[in-house]
Amino acid sequence: MPCFVTSSHKVLHRLKAIQKIRECRLNIVRAAELLRLQSSR
Repeated sequence: MPCFVTSSHKVLHRLKAIQKIRECRLNIVRAAELLRLQSSR
């Protein structure tokens, strides 16, 4: 029986960014910009 996982667009976008970081196709700073993450400083 197949197993399906549903996810939001936001989660899929984050997953793609993480995959690109792991493949050295995207650096962490740029990924944070793309995902609109901010430092709490």
